[in-house]
Amino acid sequence: CGDASALTLTNLAAGTYFYVADAYSSSGAGTITVAVTGTIAGNASCESPLAQSGALVCGAGYACAGTAGSRVCVPAACNNGIDDNGDGKIDYPNDPGCTSTADNTEGGVTCPGATCPVCSNTTDDDTDTLVDFPADYGCSSAAGTSEVFCVGEPDFGGVITMPVTQGTLATGADNYDQTCQTNTGNDTALALKLPVAVASLQLDTTASTANDTVLSVKDASCGVQLGCDDDSSPSGLRSLLTLTNVAPGNYAVQVDSFGTGNNLPFTLTVKGTVALGTTCNLPLFTSGVLVCPMGSTCNATTHKCQ
Repeated sequence: CGDASALTLTNLAAGTYFYVADAYSSSGAGTITVAVTGTIAGNASCESPLAQSGALVCGAGYACAGTAGSRVCVPAACNNGIDDNGDGKIDYPNDPGCTSTADNTEGGVTCPGATCPVCSNTTDDDTDTLVDFPADYGCSSAAGTSEVFCVGEPDFGGVITMPVTQGTLATGADNYDQTCQTNTGNDTALALKLPVAVASLQLDTTASTANDTVLSVKDASCGVQLGCDDDSSPSGLRSLLTLTNVAPGNYAVQVDSFGTGNNLPFTLTVKGTVALGTTCNLPLFTSGVLVCPMGSTCNATTHKCQ
């Protein structure tokens, strides 16, 4: 039950349900529009009319596959841990033929060759001395078509390697506005290179000197936004943004000020929690940017979260 316009349910068993809409008072009588979206669990059926219409879709990294009448959501070709096309590269973001974890084919490109994406062509296309994915943080993945990091942002804040990153908005310029707050001042973009999928990624500016910030996460080119926040931090008007099921790859974290009166030092805190079974003998785990789920540790023998 919910009083707001949106109602979200999790882990809903298969079955028939009734959605009951009620007016707040007699003055609220009128027509209603009900929008339904849902995510199907892995290995569950994707044959229902709601699935075929697109109202229900397979989860991130899964695709509807199999014989008509018995199709289920299975790991997509770019998320199944198999080198399906035999090019020595496995899955997104490492295979140049994979545009996302939901991509159900690793084929279509040949490297080296004319079809090879910019981020896999062994050339320093943007002349920054960094070549291809994952070394060049301007490449979202091996299938990336540009090595230029965060187009439109000349003020680079560095690569995030520690849980806490210090910076300042006193220098630089007001290069863009944010979707969740258009009245912004100076800004900067930092690169976040995720080597594994992250179940929950939290970023905040709670400890900043700047008392009113705006925070967003986008793909490496800053063309696609994953999330934006203005004032969700419990500390005044600072920012707190939480993302779920973030695929491995390179991202741009944009830190912005509200108006021109907050062009001051900022403190960016980043913490990502991965799923059980994730490989954890990686630098971002050592530094504490990424952690295993609560109640588990990084096994010294298997190098997995267990």
